[in-house]
Amino acid sequence: MVLAHDLLENQKTTDIQISQNVTFETMLFSLNTLEGLKKSGFVRPSPIQLHGIPLGKCGFDLLLEAKSGTGKTAVFTVIALEKIDLDKGLQAVILAPTREIASQICDVFRQIGCQFKGLCVEVVMGGLPVQEDIDKLRKNKVHIVVGSPGRLKHLISDNHMDLSAVRLVVFDEADKLMEKSFLPDVKYIHLALPKEKQVIMSSATYSETCKEFIKEFVHDAQHICPNSDCVLLGVAQKVTYVKFNSNSITQTKNKFKEMLKIISTKQFKQCLIFCNYRARVREVYKMLIKEKWPAEQLYGAQDQVDRLDSLKTLQEYKCRILISTDLAARGIDASYVDLVINFEPPFEWQTYLHRIGRAGRFGSYGMAITILSEGVEQKKFM
Repeated sequence: MVLAHDLLENQKTTDIQISQNVTFETMLFSLNTLEGLKKSGFVRPSPIQLHGIPLGKCGFDLLLEAKSGTGKTAVFTVIALEKIDLDKGLQAVILAPTREIASQICDVFRQIGCQFKGLCVEVVMGGLPVQEDIDKLRKNKVHIVVGSPGRLKHLISDNHMDLSAVRLVVFDEADKLMEKSFLPDVKYIHLALPKEKQVIMSSATYSETCKEFIKEFVHDAQHICPNSDCVLLGVAQKVTYVKFNSNSITQTKNKFKEMLKIISTKQFKQCLIFCNYRARVREVYKMLIKEKWPAEQLYGAQDQVDRLDSLKTLQEYKCRILISTDLAARGIDASYVDLVINFEPPFEWQTYLHRIGRAGRFGSYGMAITILSEGVEQKKFM
């Protein structure tokens, strides 16, 4: 499996390109890291990788801020791998807001770290039996743990994790982790870890409120932000309108007709359709199946195995259309997605950026189309 996107392709946007003739081989990594990067398809660093990895290797706390799909995960993956002592136990803890992102990060660590003999990376997550996670931690000498805050807190509070050797903690999708629903668990985990540790925050966006909370976790952090513009250059953004109808069933049908028109006339490899509610995801999914469009669905109330299967189907290019809540808006890397449809606009602009960032990953080109009902929805969005 090739993990990286090809930077040497002709059709790549400038926001993932660097002016210097730098390759990973010139960045003074260990042979194991270099070989893992090579096998994963990495040749040249993106801007966030070029600027972030050297500072991270020096031990600085980092605040990584870069557009979706520009290589942030590889930054903290390489930093962690370069620090790991295979003779010791747990040394790095990675937090992610969703189980899907946690699972994907674990896969990245295992692939880039494939040359580290004896390296053990495990993912722990809610939705699956906690005993499975306890058994993983007991049976193996685990060096890196990736997990969702709730499950990590559970394992730590019940003394199933030895944190004494941890020297690195990563908060992926940090702006999401700073929200009220996650913050108590995140604070608990942070305080349970050794005081002397490196902290890396990673996100495409940071709200002002989020920045205030972040100050509690980092010390003299280096802010790495290669591009001030947070919109991917390769994503064409469009809006289409339908007549407003006060009857929600009729309104959904009107939007569905418009959506059918889009997917019937636009050429695309894979399409992500975002809805604000689980019920809407299920509804749109059933309507698509009825119209003979093969599709998958992804939302929070699904069984965890089904959620991971839906995501895997998308990433392995086994489905063309996935309908999802904002569960798939962050951190998910599916390289063939080139069309995003907002069946309804998100509640926050940050979520909009994350949604459209699923297309145009790592300098590729894509399109994002938002379906708006005329009137209130149109005014709020514009």
